[in-house]
Amino acid sequence: MKKYKYEDVEYNSLWDVRQKLPHVSFPVEPTEGQLAELGIKVVTVKPPKPTQEELDERRRFEILRELDEIDRRLVRPLAAIVAGTADKDDRERFEELMTEKDRLRNELEALEWAVRDSRPDYLK
Repeated sequence: MKKYKYEDVEYNSLWDVRQKLPHVSFPVEPTEGQLAELGIKVVTVKPPKPTQEELDERRRFEILRELDEIDRRLVRPLAAIVAGTADKDDRERFEELMTEKDRLRNELEALEWAVRDSRPDYLK
């Protein structure tokens, strides 16, 4: 992530710097050298590490996406089972998908408990 420093003030975007210098003509995509000629220093900032809560929330969305995908993949074997035309492969696939779905639901439940427990009392 880039930030820009001009006259000891740090700006989050080049647009902010342009606003500070309305009478200066900037190239459309200036190089660091061109900015340096104007007294603007480009500062590269590492994005902060995600918090555990952010990581948990990302995983929660991944699990929900995976559960949706499993539901989509369950349609064929389930339709065959209901219609009475299922073969051994349909039943095995159905069982595999349901096992995976149960595993993901358990992980999701554990994540939701962890998130709930980490909230301040006034949000519970």
